[in-house]
Amino acid sequence: MLDKTIKNFNINFNALNANNTFSSGDLLTGQISFDLSKATKIRSIKMCLAGKADVHWTSGSKKNKRHYYAKIDFFNLTSMILQEGAVGGPANFPPGRHVYPFTCQIPQGDFPSSFHGPHGQIAYNLTVGIDRPWRMSKEFVTELNMVHHIDCNQPELMSPLSGSNSMNVCSLSCVSGLITMRGSVEKKGFKCGETITINCEFANGSSRTVIPKAKLKQKQLYFTREGAQRRLIVKNLVSVAGLPLSAHTSDFQSDLMLTIPAESSLTISNCSILRVEYEIELTLCPRASPNMAVLFPIILCDIHSIPHGKDLLYPGCHEFPFNFQFPLQEMPSSFTGSVGKVVYLLETKLSRSMRLSTKDTTKIPFVTKPCDMSEDLMIPQHNSKNKKMHMFNSGTVAMDVKIEKSGFFPGEGLKISAYIQNNSSRQIKPKYCIYRKHSFFARGKRRLDTKDLLKEVGEPIPPSASVTVNRVITIPPDMEPSILNCEILKVEYRLRVYLDIKYDSDPQIKFPITILQVYQSSAVPVNRPATSTGYEFGAFGYQNPTPWGAFSTPQPFEPPPSYEDHVGYPSLMDFSSKK
Repeated sequence: MLDKTIKNFNINFNALNANNTFSSGDLLTGQISFDLSKATKIRSIKMCLAGKADVHWTSGSKKNKRHYYAKIDFFNLTSMILQEGAVGGPANFPPGRHVYPFTCQIPQGDFPSSFHGPHGQIAYNLTVGIDRPWRMSKEFVTELNMVHHIDCNQPELMSPLSGSNSMNVCSLSCVSGLITMRGSVEKKGFKCGETITINCEFANGSSRTVIPKAKLKQKQLYFTREGAQRRLIVKNLVSVAGLPLSAHTSDFQSDLMLTIPAESSLTISNCSILRVEYEIELTLCPRASPNMAVLFPIILCDIHSIPHGKDLLYPGCHEFPFNFQFPLQEMPSSFTGSVGKVVYLLETKLSRSMRLSTKDTTKIPFVTKPCDMSEDLMIPQHNSKNKKMHMFNSGTVAMDVKIEKSGFFPGEGLKISAYIQNNSSRQIKPKYCIYRKHSFFARGKRRLDTKDLLKEVGEPIPPSASVTVNRVITIPPDMEPSILNCEILKVEYRLRVYLDIKYDSDPQIKFPITILQVYQSSAVPVNRPATSTGYEFGAFGYQNPTPWGAFSTPQPFEPPPSYEDHVGYPSLMDFSSKK
């Protein structure tokens, strides 16, 4: 079971404020972590950031029951943290703790605040999915507390509210007297946990005692997409009662205090299928008579000062910073060949109402992260070849060649040592060539493109002579690195050592070499493992000479290391990756 293999999965965010809330345009950083109880193959780790609103309610019962629902998607962004890609198989994760940082940016937009009600919700979720071979994909979901900031510069929010009402109280067929009240609050916009002061003035001309009361009411309105149907829920959040007002009392002033619950939802007025409104109801309650009320609509918000016209761009140059993170996986470097390429693109889209979207794309020159020389690349290579002359020549020639390793950096010297026996009747010349191989694969077929990059010629070797030749060939500094981690194309290099014989075919030996990505600090790493310097050659004529060095069996791709000790995270967003 997946739950027994993957344990203690956590998605942690770096808080931007004391309330741990987020809003549109915020940069979200954090890390995902999990424990593996055993070695596990994982195809991909995908992260999805989505915002949506949905409502649903029913009316009637049994056979006459009807369902009403609506849904709006605000955004849906996907990013690959780790993906089975060019290496051609799932990554093999060792048991233990694994930590991966992430960075993403919440889109700019007029998004409503998070809300959960009995008939609908507005939710912003970050979902991380882990896909394993032959297993159901497992998803872990955490919710963001999104807040729609209100511009506190609006005069409407800072203006006081006031209202009045009056009523004649009747006793049987006689008029008992006139009751009047006037109330005011200092402003319209409030924050959760804030105390509202209601200034009240009463006049009780009746013969009855009246009691002033105040309550904070929440109204939840749910709509279908067309707005044809709606459902209203009214909740009394908090109430307070003042001192009783005796009969025939005039010019009585009192202040009622209402404290807004700290966990209250914010006002939502920017969603077409769900609205949340608040109002203060000030009432006078005469005995044996209907209540008299004054209503004050208020806005409950997380007040934040923002410039006017946030979504309106004025003439001139506009710049918008962005961040994104490349997936933490082994990906090939950018490459362009005759019939194939590896390209990383960044696309930007500008959307306007009633207009066609404008897109712009730019290429990102991606380079595989440089790595230290592996043990496999430090193993020396050795091979031998002998040939019997034909036609216009007689005798035999033989060579035994070795190179110190198979991994090289651009600008580095490639050392070749060859023992050559010329037992023929002709003069021969040793020659050296580094050539490139571009291989393209599709539908079981391969397209090969080769090109000689560098050629060098050694000193002639006369007939009946044996010579040990040492040669150093400098790798061109502008040579592009090898690409061996892509399923549909490869960039490979070979060293060809051959003997130039007139009027006969040339015996040759080929060695595969790997060109590594250079470090930015220097063209050739300073601290490299030492290589063997002694050269010992065996006898010629072996059909299968004992190798002086050979490539070991390729090991499975190792997952990226733990990043839990990192303080700064690489910048990201977007969230699609290309192989």
